[in-house]
Amino acid sequence: MSEFSFTELTAEQFEGGFSPTWDWVFARVSQEAVMQYYLGLPVRFGHHRFTSPLREDTRPGCYFQWETSGKLEFKDWAWKAHDAVGVVQSRFRLNYNDALWRITNDFKLRGSSPVQFAPLRDTEEVKQHRRLTDYVTIAVKRRLFQKRELDFYSLPDWKATQDELNKHDLWALSDVWWNGEHWVQNKTGVIGHKLFHPDGWQIYRPFADRQYRFRASTTERVVGLNWLRKDDHLLITKSFKDCFYLRLAGFNACCVLSENKLFTEAEWSDLRRFSSNLILFYDNDETGRKWATQWANQEKISYIELPKEWGKDYTDLCKEQGLSVARDWLESSIYG
Repeated sequence: MSEFSFTELTAEQFEGGFSPTWDWVFARVSQEAVMQYYLGLPVRFGHHRFTSPLREDTRPGCYFQWETSGKLEFKDWAWKAHDAVGVVQSRFRLNYNDALWRITNDFKLRGSSPVQFAPLRDTEEVKQHRRLTDYVTIAVKRRLFQKRELDFYSLPDWKATQDELNKHDLWALSDVWWNGEHWVQNKTGVIGHKLFHPDGWQIYRPFADRQYRFRASTTERVVGLNWLRKDDHLLITKSFKDCFYLRLAGFNACCVLSENKLFTEAEWSDLRRFSSNLILFYDNDETGRKWATQWANQEKISYIELPKEWGKDYTDLCKEQGLSVARDWLESSIYG
């Protein structure tokens, strides 16, 4: 990627000591144009994945996403996220104000200038586009679980079996076809989480490198409504694995496959058909806490956070302490 010349602008160059702000800059240039200019990547949505030009990186796990705040973010597979100004800060090691000046200079923005570099498409259209194209077709060939896979799912006080895993929609796979492409061929260590649709799967490779450890037909839907019963509580977690252990312990639970999944009003209505007491149970890291508190405040519901010394999620707690201890802790957290 070519480097850009930077002739520093000062506030004196603008009448009245003007200094650019986010709103001023992005009234004159789109967030997409800034991202594309400094990253050297086309801004594409859906299942497009990129390597990160912000650091040495050979893993195509980064993607673009619109946030509810109206900001476009470049999501890193290492759980970092950069908005348009953050990209400039990271690339050139600038503070926030200097990054705004950098954009102002490179795009030749002026106080009286018209809007330049129109957005590639309207924000709402992008969101609709993502919604319409968020699903890919996955076909699989099933096989029997191997011992190391059964051991992986077993807990100190519970032993996994083929029948028990299959009953909870977990299947061992040898082959996977991704939109018709034969992606996995005659492999072990590949687990399929059966979703809600005839060709809906989440592919999980627990023994593989982080790249493509998870791939799914979609991350835009709530998974497991067909598992639910009417109860005095309903737990919503952020992974199929956590949901599996919650259901194994007898809890009424469903899941999403990404913590930043945006719930629709229709989805909240569906969930409330099963319980008036919805409880979010996401990871206890920064991302999980951010989204759990956001949805809890917006929907006036509860959320539970695992103490950090016990791991980051319910699966960690079950693996370390066993199913019985994990169940007792969660029941005390729910019922007091």
